[in-house]
Amino acid sequence: MDKVWQQQLLQIGGQPLLDVMMAIHDRQVEQGAKIENVEKIVVALARGFPGNDIEGHRRYHESLISWHNLRNQVLRAALEKVVQAGALASFVFLGKLLWDWLMLEVKK
Repeated sequence: MDKVWQQQLLQIGGQPLLDVMMAIHDRQVEQGAKIENVEKIVVALARGFPGNDIEGHRRYHESLISWHNLRNQVLRAALEKVVQAGALASFVFLGKLLWDWLMLEVKK
């Protein structure tokens, strides 16, 4: 207990007040260390982005997501058209088979 403020607290409020203030002081030191650690982590994270451009990185990913969504819509529409064309071709083929069978039955 070599700090002046600690001696003054002992004179003002005795050991209980000093204990409370020391606990508060210890918490402040602990929180300060945690904040410094978080700041170091934030700096390290920012270095992970090209040019420290976090916003640009976010926009890049949004554009990729948008492009993938558009591509999926186009592929889905193309697949629907292929299925429709396949169904139509199947009906035409089955109709032709039925027609040929009917013609064979009529000629008998």
